[in-house]
Amino acid sequence: MKLFWKDKLNPDVYMFFDFIYFRWCKRSGNAWVLFEPICQFIINHPDCPHVRGWYFQLGYWGGDIAWKSMRCYER
Repeated sequence: MKLFWKDKLNPDVYMFFDFIYFRWCKRSGNAWVLFEPICQFIINHPDCPHVRGWYFQLGYWGGDIAWKSMRCYER
């Protein structure tokens, strides 16, 4: 089992233990967002897993912390 997976097209995307998804990068705009729900597929991953978790942004830096899940958040 791999400890993490690193996307070749986007070097700031990691999949730890093939379960926890983490992305951190400089964003194009300045914002203050804490814990906004996300629900998406990881297209560049070889298995294209579905994840759900939280988006956050502090100034120009932000990212996602999510985990593999087959269920989306209900809106």
